[in-house]
Amino acid sequence: MRAGDKEPRNSPPQARPSEHWFRRPRAEPVARRSSRRSRTWLPYSRRPLMKRTLRNLERDGMLVRTVYPTVPPKVEYTATAMARELKGAFEQLAAWALRHQDAIGAARDAYDRAHTKPVAVGTETR
Repeated sequence: MRAGDKEPRNSPPQARPSEHWFRRPRAEPVARRSSRRSRTWLPYSRRPLMKRTLRNLERDGMLVRTVYPTVPPKVEYTATAMARELKGAFEQLAAWALRHQDAIGAARDAYDRAHTKPVAVGTETR
Protein backbone atom coordinates (compact mmCIF):
# COMPACT_ATOMS: atom_id res chain seq x y z
CA MET A 1 0.00 0.00 0.00
CA ARG A 2 1.43 3.37 -0.99
CA ALA A 3 1.26 6.54 1.08
CA GLY A 4 -2.06 8.27 0.60
CA ASP A 5 -3.93 5.06 -0.37
CA LYS A 6 -7.00 4.28 1.69
CA GLU A 7 -7.35 0.96 3.48
CA PRO A 8 -9.85 -1.48 1.97
CA ARG A 9 -13.29 -1.15 3.57
CA ASN A 10 -13.48 -4.59 5.20
CA SER A 11 -10.04 -4.61 6.79
CA PRO A 12 -9.67 -3.60 10.45
CA PRO A 13 -7.74 -0.40 11.17
CA GLN A 14 -4.08 -0.86 12.01
CA ALA A 15 -3.53 -0.74 15.76
CA ARG A 16 -0.85 1.39 17.31
CA PRO A 17 1.25 -0.32 20.00
CA SER A 18 -0.60 1.56 22.74
CA GLU A 19 -4.07 0.51 21.57
CA HIS A 20 -5.75 -2.67 22.75
CA TRP A 21 -8.30 -4.65 20.78
CA PHE A 22 -9.90 -5.96 23.95
CA ARG A 23 -10.60 -4.70 27.43
CA ARG A 24 -9.16 -6.62 30.32
CA PRO A 25 -11.28 -6.85 33.46
CA ARG A 26 -9.97 -4.72 36.29
CA ALA A 27 -8.50 -6.39 39.33
CA GLU A 28 -10.44 -4.21 41.74
CA PRO A 29 -14.21 -3.63 41.77
CA VAL A 30 -15.26 -0.57 39.81
CA ALA A 31 -18.16 1.59 40.88
CA ARG A 32 -20.38 2.39 37.91
CA ARG A 33 -23.53 4.44 37.92
CA SER A 34 -26.69 2.80 36.67
CA SER A 35 -29.92 4.60 35.89
CA ARG A 36 -31.21 3.96 39.42
CA ARG A 37 -28.24 4.18 41.73
CA SER A 38 -24.52 3.60 42.04
CA ARG A 39 -23.52 -0.06 42.22
CA THR A 40 -20.25 -1.92 42.59
CA TRP A 41 -19.57 -4.36 39.76
CA LEU A 42 -17.21 -7.28 40.13
CA PRO A 43 -14.86 -8.38 37.39
CA TYR A 44 -16.43 -11.23 35.42
CA SER A 45 -13.97 -13.82 36.74
CA ARG A 46 -15.02 -13.18 40.35
CA ARG A 47 -18.79 -13.34 39.85
CA PRO A 48 -19.08 -17.15 39.97
CA LEU A 49 -17.09 -17.23 43.21
CA MET A 50 -19.29 -14.53 44.75
CA LYS A 51 -22.45 -16.32 43.62
CA ARG A 52 -21.26 -19.65 45.08
CA THR A 53 -20.25 -17.99 48.37
CA LEU A 54 -23.59 -16.21 48.74
CA ARG A 55 -25.54 -19.39 47.92
CA ASN A 56 -23.51 -21.37 50.48
CA LEU A 57 -24.18 -18.73 53.15
CA GLU A 58 -27.88 -18.89 52.26
CA ARG A 59 -27.77 -22.70 52.51
CA ASP A 60 -26.09 -22.44 55.94
CA GLY A 61 -28.86 -20.17 57.19
CA MET A 62 -26.68 -17.06 57.39
CA LEU A 63 -28.44 -15.08 54.63
CA VAL A 64 -31.96 -14.67 53.29
CA ARG A 65 -32.11 -14.11 49.53
CA THR A 66 -34.99 -12.03 48.14
CA VAL A 67 -35.51 -11.79 44.36
CA TYR A 68 -37.66 -8.96 43.00
CA PRO A 69 -39.39 -9.43 39.61
CA THR A 70 -37.99 -6.31 37.97
CA VAL A 71 -36.01 -5.61 34.80
CA PRO A 72 -33.10 -5.89 35.34
CA PRO A 73 -33.59 -8.46 38.13
CA LYS A 74 -32.91 -7.21 41.63
CA VAL A 75 -31.63 -9.49 44.40
CA GLU A 76 -31.15 -8.53 48.03
CA TYR A 77 -29.35 -10.50 50.73
CA THR A 78 -30.17 -9.96 54.39
CA ALA A 79 -28.20 -11.34 57.31
CA THR A 80 -30.18 -13.62 59.60
CA ALA A 81 -30.16 -13.33 63.40
CA MET A 82 -27.66 -16.20 63.52
CA ALA A 83 -25.29 -14.28 61.21
CA ARG A 84 -25.72 -11.02 63.11
CA GLU A 85 -24.72 -12.88 66.27
CA LEU A 86 -21.24 -13.38 64.72
CA LYS A 87 -20.59 -9.66 64.33
CA GLY A 88 -18.94 -9.31 67.74
CA ALA A 89 -16.70 -12.33 67.14
CA PHE A 90 -15.55 -10.96 63.77
CA GLU A 91 -14.85 -7.55 65.29
CA GLN A 92 -12.73 -9.21 67.99
CA LEU A 93 -10.87 -11.27 65.37
CA ALA A 94 -10.17 -8.15 63.29
CA ALA A 95 -8.92 -6.26 66.38
CA TRP A 96 -6.65 -9.21 67.27
CA ALA A 97 -5.23 -9.27 63.72
CA LEU A 98 -4.48 -5.54 63.88
CA ARG A 99 -2.77 -5.88 67.26
CA HIS A 100 -0.56 -8.73 66.03
CA GLN A 101 0.08 -7.74 62.41
CA ASP A 102 3.73 -6.81 63.07
CA ALA A 103 4.43 -10.12 64.83
CA ILE A 104 2.70 -12.06 62.05
CA GLY A 105 4.76 -10.22 59.42
CA ALA A 106 7.99 -10.95 61.30
CA ALA A 107 7.06 -14.63 61.65
CA ARG A 108 6.34 -14.86 57.91
CA ASP A 109 9.66 -13.23 57.06
CA ALA A 110 11.54 -15.60 59.38
CA TYR A 111 9.75 -18.60 57.88
CA ASP A 112 10.49 -17.48 54.32
CA ARG A 113 14.18 -16.96 55.16
CA ALA A 114 14.42 -20.40 56.78
CA HIS A 115 12.61 -22.22 53.96
CA THR A 116 14.01 -20.49 50.89
CA LYS A 117 16.94 -22.12 49.17
CA PRO A 118 19.66 -19.68 48.09
CA VAL A 119 20.19 -19.37 44.34
CA ALA A 120 23.77 -19.30 43.06
CA VAL A 121 24.63 -16.26 40.94
CA GLY A 122 24.35 -16.99 37.22
CA THR A 123 22.14 -20.05 37.62
CA GLU A 124 18.77 -18.29 37.59
CA THR A 125 16.30 -19.71 35.08
CA ARG A 126 13.33 -18.04 33.60
